[in-house]
Amino acid sequence: MAFSFAFLSFFRNFAHNIYSWDMRTEHLDFITFCVGSLSDALRMSASQVYGTLRSSGVLNDYIVPCYDVLHTFSKDYLVEELTEVLKERGALA
Repeated sequence: MAFSFAFLSFFRNFAHNIYSWDMRTEHLDFITFCVGSLSDALRMSASQVYGTLRSSGVLNDYIVPCYDVLHTFSKDYLVEELTEVLKERGALA
């Protein structure tokens, strides 16, 4: 999984901005895992996936608050779940 410099820079700035949410390293690792896994499954760039998660509210309204439960799921289940949530919100066809 290859991330562009622009995405990593953008993500670093995002992480800095949300650090006030008591964001732990494992949260950031999990978000990165979600973005990378969806990127591979949906054949989209990591930047596109991150932007879609953020603009649809899935990142801030679902992934971050539900971390404690979501991080226990398998990669396949997580990709399926997040894809469904994105479709429900109209962010994916």
